[in-house]
Amino acid sequence: MDPEMEQLLQALNVQCIDALEVRNKHPTRITRGPQLKPYAVSHCSFKEVLLLEADTVPVANPESLFATLEFRRHGAMFWPAAPPRQIEPQAWQLCGMASRGESPIATDQMLMDKEKCWKALLLWLWYHENSEVYHELMHDGSDAAHLAFRKLEVPFVVPSRSHRPGRPQ
Repeated sequence: MDPEMEQLLQALNVQCIDALEVRNKHPTRITRGPQLKPYAVSHCSFKEVLLLEADTVPVANPESLFATLEFRRHGAMFWPAAPPRQIEPQAWQLCGMASRGESPIATDQMLMDKEKCWKALLLWLWYHENSEVYHELMHDGSDAAHLAFRKLEVPFVVPSRSHRPGRPQ
């Protein structure tokens, strides 16, 4: 990030983190792409995390999501993947589970309480760090979060499609 951008963000009380420094302290096999999401969440300093991909623009303040009963109860909130599809039965089997015929969750917007979801978060990260084994059957890794949470029986909530971050329910 260039110094001009850092200066603009400093006025907003934003702390910039050098991802390469984090990677030096906490090595990973993952080098880029969406597979970095569990790595970023696991190494950020917040207990409760709202992750929004760069192309996500909230139309209202998403802060209210942290107070929803669903999030407080479950500790993780994801939205449905689009377009709807089923997770492959072979992916469930690879993870040692019977197929549930479920549609995967999306991870381009998610809310997570790391304390409640820590084990699932680390398994999700592990699936990505071992992508040569898991990604082919996990829809190039996009089903990894769903399968990690289900494998460890860590609950999550999937609100209706109309309830996106920043959009009132």
